[in-house]
Amino acid sequence: MSRNEEESSSDSKGEPPITSNTYAGDLPRKGETPIDFFGSAVYKGQKLVGYLTALETKTLNILRGEFEETVMEFHDPVDPKYNLTISMDALKKNPLTLTRTDDQIDISLSTPMVGELIGSMSKVDYTLPENIKLLENSIQEQLASMASDLLDKTLYKWNVDCIHIGNRLRATFPTLQEWYAYKWREHIKETKYHLNIRFHMKRHGDQVGPAVEGDEMKK
Repeated sequence: MSRNEEESSSDSKGEPPITSNTYAGDLPRKGETPIDFFGSAVYKGQKLVGYLTALETKTLNILRGEFEETVMEFHDPVDPKYNLTISMDALKKNPLTLTRTDDQIDISLSTPMVGELIGSMSKVDYTLPENIKLLENSIQEQLASMASDLLDKTLYKWNVDCIHIGNRLRATFPTLQEWYAYKWREHIKETKYHLNIRFHMKRHGDQVGPAVEGDEMKK
């Protein structure tokens, strides 16, 4: 699927685009500097196999345990025509666990996250407990979907180990000779993964209320 087709598919759902889910070079901008510090390039050996958007790069950092506190956008679970801005942080820096049974590799990625709502045009009051729970579940699902899409792309489509599975897998072999004989790159696409992504809103800070007040406020 081309970039334009991906964008059209997203637009057809009636959801606004998420700016950080754009490829470098496609950002709408003004000015004379022809450079985007945005996203990542993925190589297989010395061959370029594809690009990741800024949002995919942040998701990759979550899965690698290299995520630093930053701002991310998510679709509003009640008003899909709006996006929500969340200040995100990871609570665990070593999310990957691995088991090997003969040649079968199974990985589990457990990534507890916390966040704070810092920007919203929604009419929904996300300071209410029931709406906080709704928002937590939605962001958790969106994070899981982004992580699954990224793993499917890198492991199965590109056959690239972007989350450093090999570093952990190598320790399961008794000798370097056996590790080299295994030829990990030929088995990347056979890896099975399980995601356990959890998200909770911080119960303090500058969490914002709805964009409107009075009778138009939704509960």
